[in-house]
Amino acid sequence: MKGIFSGLGIEREIFSTRHHGNDVKITEKGSVRTLKYNDFVYSRIDKDSPYTHEYWDFFMPLPYAYDSPKILMIGLGGGTIVHQFSVLFGSSLDLEIVELDSYMLEVYERFLGEKIRSKVIIGDGVEYVSASKLKYEIIILDAYDGNGNIPEHFLKEKFVEDAYNSLKDGGIFAVNCIGSMLGQRLDDFLRTLTKKFQVYRLDTSSYTLNVVLICTKGKELEDLFKQMLFKMKVEGKNEFIVNAYESSKRLYR
Repeated sequence: MKGIFSGLGIEREIFSTRHHGNDVKITEKGSVRTLKYNDFVYSRIDKDSPYTHEYWDFFMPLPYAYDSPKILMIGLGGGTIVHQFSVLFGSSLDLEIVELDSYMLEVYERFLGEKIRSKVIIGDGVEYVSASKLKYEIIILDAYDGNGNIPEHFLKEKFVEDAYNSLKDGGIFAVNCIGSMLGQRLDDFLRTLTKKFQVYRLDTSSYTLNVVLICTKGKELEDLFKQMLFKMKVEGKNEFIVNAYESSKRLYR
């Protein structure tokens, strides 16, 4: 265990290994634990709070939009979103996770100190979604390779169409796009999404360079957000999430 000076505190490296030529590290600084994959931040949790004040937080309200939603998450990472959903909704949430690399289950257990309780499918998210029709209220895409890029097959029109068909009417396809996608690659993906979905970009600029997209099937985000607000407890510590949704912009009308 070694200390790394970071800011005014000390970031301690508590685990490191090599996996298929990739560096996997877990560090701690105070109550904050971070998972890094080739020095790219894959996951972060605060042991004192469900909030990270980074992109993961903006997916937290989504289950409030429905009664007993069925959710699919593509890409486990270290499990930040799984952890946040567990804190807010308990073990009753119907959450499936599809993850290509089975080793990430071991990483999850080491990162969070517990076995995962959600259903995990080891396989390709593209293939899994293509076989699912009208099954989910929510699909979350947060899949990245070891270099911090969304694999290209998730950006293709075929996958977007399959995701649309996998959602029930009124469903949400939520996407995390890393900041390095800004430019033509993101523009092309947005135009592909708008062929099927109503696409909204959340105003997250004060907290992250990542672009958080909420793509809706047959409903306005404003209407879905009203349902979220009706159920969630709005308070000072999550006001920044509410503000991001209220300031969202619909793209390419």
